[in-house]
Amino acid sequence: EWEDDDCTNVNSFFCYTWQPQLFVVQEMMNWEEALVHCRTHYTDL
Repeated sequence: EWEDDDCTNVNSFFCYTWQPQLFVVQEMMNWEEALVHCRTHYTDL
């Protein structure tokens, strides 16, 4: 189910790579911070 949430709220998240791998990040970040983190260290959010 999709949710409509404020992108400035901090939440847990996971990143992925092009390989079938997911990486749970143990930091709370807002959407923009999480997006930058995943694109810097992995492939995307």
